[in-house]
Amino acid sequence: MWQTKVGLLVLLGVALAQIQDLTRIPGSSGPQVVESVTSLIHESCVFPNDRLLLRRFAYVISDDGQKAFTYRLGFDGGIWQVTQQDFQVTQNDPNLQQYYNDIATRFGINWNTVQWMDLRKPLYSGLSAALFLVQTFGQNVPVGVEKQAAWYQKLVFPNDPMAAYNFTKEAESLDSGCASSNLDLAYIVDTSASLSPIDFGQATKFASDVLQPFAVGPNDVRVALLTFSTGFKRVFNFDQYDNKAAIQAAIKAAQYLPGETDTDQALDYAASTLYSAASGARISSAKVAVLITDGKATYSAAAVQKAEELKNKGVTVFVIGVGDAVDKDELNLLATEPSCTHTQLLTDYQDLDSLRAEIQRLSCRAPVILQEGNYTFPCTSTNNYRIGINSKETITIRPTSGFVEIYGSFLNPYPNAAFNEFSARATSQREAIIYVQDESRPLYLSIVSQSSDNG
Repeated sequence: MWQTKVGLLVLLGVALAQIQDLTRIPGSSGPQVVESVTSLIHESCVFPNDRLLLRRFAYVISDDGQKAFTYRLGFDGGIWQVTQQDFQVTQNDPNLQQYYNDIATRFGINWNTVQWMDLRKPLYSGLSAALFLVQTFGQNVPVGVEKQAAWYQKLVFPNDPMAAYNFTKEAESLDSGCASSNLDLAYIVDTSASLSPIDFGQATKFASDVLQPFAVGPNDVRVALLTFSTGFKRVFNFDQYDNKAAIQAAIKAAQYLPGETDTDQALDYAASTLYSAASGARISSAKVAVLITDGKATYSAAAVQKAEELKNKGVTVFVIGVGDAVDKDELNLLATEPSCTHTQLLTDYQDLDSLRAEIQRLSCRAPVILQEGNYTFPCTSTNNYRIGINSKETITIRPTSGFVEIYGSFLNPYPNAAFNEFSARATSQREAIIYVQDESRPLYLSIVSQSSDNG
């Protein structure tokens, strides 16, 4: 176990290190480097919806830069193995001008002056690969592992008959599993008259399938389900079922009840009642709501207001809009910011399954959103946290045994050993105290447990 305290306290000590950014160091490699590159690119909204292709591509083509050939003499394409020709065509392209502007603003890089040798820096290799994907697909990046595998074989390794198969198997191994057990996950599913019973069945199947890699139970991931049309229905709370099979059976049995699109009422119940101890939600958990809808809310302004109330309770809201009747602006307002990474648009309910790995991944990584107070957390491998800063705050972290490594950032929601603005270690004998002053941006922390007895 370990504890954290957030509040305006007396400064007792600070354990900070210099900024660490391996994403701009030539020759850097490994999963944490690639995770940092893809997180920085996505969260900047420069390339928000690559459907996990950028992450999968790095893993398959070079094992995140760990394959011996990655930084070979005479080849400067880096982790994403971008050829010199493919790199050069990403420069001075009038169709990419907005991307060049965004890259300059967000990363301070003038892309048209970059040299191929710069791609030995992981961030530059990732940006080049992302620009190449934009040139290839525009906004229509292949959705799902199998379609991405077909592209990989056709354009990257056309002479390798096993390329698509290998991509699929390796990408699936990357996508499997979820290290987080401290998660309260709720589905809020539209059953309005604008979708068919078959569409609703696709939505509930998707909700069930997302749970497959999760450890589900009272001390692991907890799950709840609401549906809405004219009004809403609480199908089950977070503490109603204690195992995955029972939850999946309850999801499958959920009723299709056509009517209007009273999104606001479902969000109101989620904010006021569902995410509470009385409904089985945990005070120290990461909280995620996945809203699936195919149309504009009947009462749009009320839905946006209730979504804000839900987010203010520390719930990360992902929104999936299906079909051409959705209002993208409304969905973006319902979703957690940045909406570019928390809103997904699909043409048909049959496409939902293609988002399964993305929702699994995003849910697993969702931060615990902390307000002022005292919290106690179980020791798990890695937990992510988001702390709102009001001018100045002091955060004290104290393990009850063993030690934890702490990585913090205002730029990257998932700081780690490869990219952080400060780091610290807390032990059962020596707490870590982080003091923040004159700052209004939220602080992101990743805390990695390093305890021989898991406590």
